[in-house]
Amino acid sequence: MSNYQPPIIDPEFRDLMPPLTDEEYQQLEQNILSARKCHDAILLWDSIIIDGYNRFCICATHGIEFKVKDVAFASREDAKIWIIENQLGRRNLNPAQRIELALTKADVLREKARENLSKGGKDRAKKPFPKTEKPVEEPINVKKEISKDADVGKGTLQRYQQIKNSNNPKLLEKVQSGELKIGTAHRMLNPCSFCEWFDV
Repeated sequence: MSNYQPPIIDPEFRDLMPPLTDEEYQQLEQNILSARKCHDAILLWDSIIIDGYNRFCICATHGIEFKVKDVAFASREDAKIWIIENQLGRRNLNPAQRIELALTKADVLREKARENLSKGGKDRAKKPFPKTEKPVEEPINVKKEISKDADVGKGTLQRYQQIKNSNNPKLLEKVQSGELKIGTAHRMLNPCSFCEWFDV
């Protein structure tokens, strides 16, 4: 096939997908090698991998054939939102990974909203405002939406953000890897103030 375009690895898209652990990657590799084929298709948008990055790497390394399936999106932002929501559906993510994905999704949605406002402004400059009785929508409670997407409580989200903003990269890394739970890391970051009363 002369027109064949190999799948493209987009670093930004790839980094939206939390990496598998060494054990998970080895298990996936073993499954593919045992079957000598990849059961699930690699999903592509405009030749860019949006799902199946690990499967693609394994197949490419071992010369195993794989199927591809094209998916259509209206924009790069829509593709990123799909990737994030697809990753949030994975069962093997720890709470910190889910929160990071939800925070990234919120950032993408904000950027998309800014672009829509910008386009809307240009459109309104060409034609008068339409008359409407529709009330202005209330702003979305962003933290509530992030908590919902990440499937964690708002308190857990707040504690994670405090850890993230604490300028303690080693502690954050342990939380993101799942080595430490968010609550445990937060207590390490903020020891009980009443302990001072007992001279502990």
